[in-house]
Amino acid sequence: MRLSYRWLKEFIDVGWSAHEIADKLTMAGLEVDSVEKIETFGSIVGEIVDVKRLNNLAACKTDVGDRVIDIITADLSVKKGEKLPVVLAGSDFKGKTLEKKRFGEYISEGMFLSLEELELEESSSELFRLDSSFKNGTPLETIDEFDDFIIELELTPNRADALSVLGIARDVKALSGRSITLPEIKFSTLDKKISDTIDVDILDYENCPRYTLAVSEVEVKPAPFFIRMRLIKSGIRAINNIVDITNYVMMALGQPMHAFDLKKLNGNIIVRKAKSGEKITALDGKEYILDASMLVIADERCPVAIAGVMGGEFSSVDENTKTIALESAFFNPVSVRLTARKLKLHTESSHRFERGVDPNLCLEASKFALTLIEKYADGKIYSGFIDRKKQEFKRKSLSVSFGGINRLLGSDYTSGEIVEVLTNLNMDIEKEGSDRVKIYVPTYRFDIENEADIAEEVARIKGYDTIEPTYPTVEARFKVKDETEKLSDEIARTLADLGLFETKNYSFVDDRKLKLFDKNVEHFVYLKNPLVDTQNVMRTNLAVSLMEALLFNLSKGARSIPIFEIGRVFFKDGDFAKEFVKVGILLYGMRSFNWHEKGEYFDFYDLKGFTRAIGGMVGIEPDYTISEEEFLHPTRSADILMNGDKVGYLGELHPDLYKEYDIKFDKKNRVLIGEVNLTIASSIKKIDILYEKLPTLPTVWRDLAIVVRRSVKWADIETEIKRVDYVYKVALFDVYDKLDDKDKVSLAFRVVLKRDDKTFTEEEIERVIGEIYGRLKAKFNAKLRGE
Repeated sequence: MRLSYRWLKEFIDVGWSAHEIADKLTMAGLEVDSVEKIETFGSIVGEIVDVKRLNNLAACKTDVGDRVIDIITADLSVKKGEKLPVVLAGSDFKGKTLEKKRFGEYISEGMFLSLEELELEESSSELFRLDSSFKNGTPLETIDEFDDFIIELELTPNRADALSVLGIARDVKALSGRSITLPEIKFSTLDKKISDTIDVDILDYENCPRYTLAVSEVEVKPAPFFIRMRLIKSGIRAINNIVDITNYVMMALGQPMHAFDLKKLNGNIIVRKAKSGEKITALDGKEYILDASMLVIADERCPVAIAGVMGGEFSSVDENTKTIALESAFFNPVSVRLTARKLKLHTESSHRFERGVDPNLCLEASKFALTLIEKYADGKIYSGFIDRKKQEFKRKSLSVSFGGINRLLGSDYTSGEIVEVLTNLNMDIEKEGSDRVKIYVPTYRFDIENEADIAEEVARIKGYDTIEPTYPTVEARFKVKDETEKLSDEIARTLADLGLFETKNYSFVDDRKLKLFDKNVEHFVYLKNPLVDTQNVMRTNLAVSLMEALLFNLSKGARSIPIFEIGRVFFKDGDFAKEFVKVGILLYGMRSFNWHEKGEYFDFYDLKGFTRAIGGMVGIEPDYTISEEEFLHPTRSADILMNGDKVGYLGELHPDLYKEYDIKFDKKNRVLIGEVNLTIASSIKKIDILYEKLPTLPTVWRDLAIVVRRSVKWADIETEIKRVDYVYKVALFDVYDKLDDKDKVSLAFRVVLKRDDKTFTEEEIERVIGEIYGRLKAKFNAKLRGE
């Protein structure tokens, strides 16, 4: 929030400089980002006394106090009699000397300034108009509203009460003990009654607990200079006197307001939920489609405002407006927050309403606005107010003890010191005992709920530096890692050593992306209040996160992307969620790329090798079977089994998913993804791993080529061969699928035999090979190739 130091001093002037106030507010928990002196860059007041058009330029005779000069400007909206900021030629302007410029027969002897050039706005389409009462030639730095500092605060969401000049003044009051001067409220009314003009019907008191309305005849024109300047310094663009007054009251007191053109309303005002699909064009000129969860302000025909967020364009105040209906309300913070988020429409009003506005401020803010409207908009105010509410908004009460506050803070404040702080914070206090009091919290302090909150208020106002530091006695405890954490650490080190790069991603993802990898939507754990729409569900696998990491690296020009992540995944289990720790691996691009080695792409067997390494750390040789994961390639994927339990999968990404991520499908360069459930793997891990000594006797090997049906899995054949005594290793090394019988295929295995007691004889070797063949013939109807 941007705060005018001069404006703050009107509420409370304690003699502190802007920097002193900034320091004290920061120490009191209201963080100040910056304190900036308003710069005028040597500009003075200039009055246009004559204007001539020069095609796309305007030549202005300008009175600058001691003489009349020519100034050429591209702003064709300038008029005779207007006063603007002028920098004279020859002056230093932002480190450069402003030179005279020739435009045909004219020489421009200066330059008019916009708010952008005065650094009060990020961008401006027009020059800045000054007040007509300013004397020509007056340096802007001597004008009150320019002789000011802007204090920029970074407020935490719980301090909605500080989103106004009055809110900051309350903390200054508590820090200084001085009193606050509130704006004067004084206006007269007509004999016309508001009740004879319009009525309000609230259909949803839960989301609109209070709604007030006032009516006034007005003259729409520019607002007074001091109002425009204070809004500009607060970061709000000036529109007209009516709109500016509502914004002025919001920045002064913290109550958002809205003015409707009364003649544009069709009947009475109705506060209700929107109809699903109902539309409204808002003040920003955009059309918004509403749903039944959103609260709207409507007339008897259609919505005229999105409650607490933004008014509608149709009923807005313009130069033709003669009578206004002035709204000042209290809306449910949750309702406003959800509506603003759904519509992606964040405004100054929604920023305040969604954090909490004082329900008892509505009427007082309306009266202050009417005071300004009568004075600066020739307001003729109808008698009476419409004030709809179902209950009174009373202060909440808390019972706290002085001893409890001191124990929480580690302080030794006296009861008198604590009472003084709380009284200065506008809290009413009743004594309940020698050490206990009942505190009545102002209705604008939504953040104070218990004794700990009261203790925090005391500490921040008294100053944290007034509390003597003490060191708590902490028992030294060391967290003992469980088996899953130990395995995760071991795997992370191993995969990094093998050349993979570890990634870290959020556990919440976009449900539209997650559905590409998991069709079981009933298992999804949705967030009730996601920070962004693309992070609305907890992930059920790591593939969705790894794909986002892949896209990020591809966007940076990476050509080799071997990455892994160890993280948690979540599944809905009734009313609760269960979670598992998994390791996910993604390979894409070149395995190696350098001058002495031909670049080769990662393939299925690289990925399989990593999963086998994980199996080795568990002490179990993984088995593999055909995978049914729909997001993987149907013939280039497998499920990973350990002791017969599925613990993961590996394979190439399904070709259909490439277009979902805008990745070019390449027959050589494929996306490879694998995942292992470490929670399950660690539970079946062999704690005692037995080591065998290296063989001292020579091993022997034989090649075995067999013909089987295509439907037979080579992994099943390998498993069957390993069951024979003396078989040490088995490896498939050749597949020949061009036999005359198209339903069959030839598979060649290398079988390594080993025994520790003696060297094999040829007869023993033949006997083992014969037993292998016999098993394969009996189980798979295998035949030796060539039979």
